[in-house]
Amino acid sequence: MTLILTPHAVDRFIGRCAPGLGSEEARALIQAALPAAAPLKEKTPQGHRQWRLTAGEYAGILVTRPAREPHHHVVVTVLPDATEEDFGQELLLCREMLEDAEDRLRAARLTLHRDDMSHIQAEIKAWTELQKTARSALLIKAKEARRAAHTARHERAVAARREAKRQQILASNQADDVELRAALRIAVRGLMTGRVEEAKKALRAGALRGILEPGFWNRQIAGDGKP
Repeated sequence: MTLILTPHAVDRFIGRCAPGLGSEEARALIQAALPAAAPLKEKTPQGHRQWRLTAGEYAGILVTRPAREPHHHVVVTVLPDATEEDFGQELLLCREMLEDAEDRLRAARLTLHRDDMSHIQAEIKAWTELQKTARSALLIKAKEARRAAHTARHERAVAARREAKRQQILASNQADDVELRAALRIAVRGLMTGRVEEAKKALRAGALRGILEPGFWNRQIAGDGKP
């Protein structure tokens, strides 16, 4: 299998895998490493083959399409070497396929000749279909990314509201517990010291006056006001 390097792929290698390298240096580095490029099992959404390339201290994923010559593939772009898929990688790949299809469509139209009309028209049609496919894939992935982001934001907002409500209930329960403890202390002190009426007035004037009924203490404390 022979891999054919394109200027576009060299530019993408520099921009995504080896910032700072010159064009000629990057091309020479890739050319030297091409024979050792390892094919991957996974293909792109458009069915293009992928190869893992290690060029010196740099690494990347080559995306290729079949060339006209048998057992030859053209390297159309280079992606960063990632160990896990994400929406960003797929969107980047779809965008690359779209750009490549548009470039080849323009090139096919510029090289249109009368003596090869049918062949060129077929190539234009093929790349037009690929352009539509790449554009559709890009739109689908973008919608999926937006939907996932919206769902994540909604879930975070719901969780935040639930946590705020839980904290509010917890604070309310703690406040009620403090008030109840205070009321019990007043009641016990009143019973132990014989100052029942004073304790009753203090309780009814406090924050618990809406919780404790006036008859509550009358049922619990003797009518003569003595412990």
